[in-house]
Amino acid sequence: MEAIRALVVAGRSARPARIMTLNQIRHLSFTGPEELRARLKGVSRHHLAARAAALRPGQREGADPVMAAARTALRMPGRRVLALDEEKARTGALLAPLVTATAPQLLTVSGARHRGRAAGHRGG
Repeated sequence: MEAIRALVVAGRSARPARIMTLNQIRHLSFTGPEELRARLKGVSRHHLAARAAALRPGQREGADPVMAAARTALRMPGRRVLALDEEKARTGALLAPLVTATAPQLLTVSGARHRGRAAGHRGG
C-alpha cells in the first residue's frame, strides 16, 4: 500500500504543474512577436506543448534576438509539459499493476478506475 500511496502522491503533483506550465505557454504566446502569436493561435491545449517544444531559437548570424528569446522562452515550458506527460504515463504504468494486485476493488470505484484508465489500465 505504501508504494501505491507514494506513486499517487507523485502523480497528483504533476497535474497542477502541467496546467500552470500550459498557462505560461499560452500567456507567452499572447505577448510574443506576431509571427509566434500567429503560429500558436488557436492551437489546442493538447498540441500546444508539442508545438512550443518544437520551436528552434534560431541563433544564427543576423537572427532577431527578440524572436530567439521568445522561442526559447516557449520551448522550455513546452519541454517541461512533455516531460510531465511522460512522468504521468510512467507513474500510471507502475501504479496499475500494484492496484490490481493489492486492491483490485479500487478499480470499481469511479475516480480510481478513471485514474487507472488514464494510466493505461483497462480493468473492470
